[in-house]
Amino acid sequence: MHSISRIVIAVVLAFAVITALGQGQEQRAKQQTKATAEVPFEFLTLDTRLPAGAYSLTCVGPTHFLIRHQKEPVAAEIFTLPDERVGADDKTPRLFFVERDGKTYLVGIVAPDGPQRVTGLYGITPKKGDVRKEIALNYR
Repeated sequence: MHSISRIVIAVVLAFAVITALGQGQEQRAKQQTKATAEVPFEFLTLDTRLPAGAYSLTCVGPTHFLIRHQKEPVAAEIFTLPDERVGADDKTPRLFFVERDGKTYLVGIVAPDGPQRVTGLYGITPKKGDVRKEIALNYR
């Protein structure tokens, strides 16, 4: 009799934990900020080459973004650091790119939390002589 009640208690507790985890994930998904952008040129994020087209940008955390092509099976994770130099004084949501040596790199994002600089091992730091490009972000 005791073993059956222990099994029932274990099943009920497991169900409660699974339900709580599921609700937590749903709440986090609701908190994620999403935006869209139409990027008319091919570009690089770290070592990922992304084609021109329509993109969705999801803010996974304060310094963690996911950029995903809306038609092609291509996506990249982007990690950032706050950087006021990226967005200057204007807080208009947008993506910043630089063109260097015939390649275009994503270097910054102005998000609801403020300007962010893309970081990483292969991150590109804008320098004098780079051609700068900006694309509007449309937040939902």
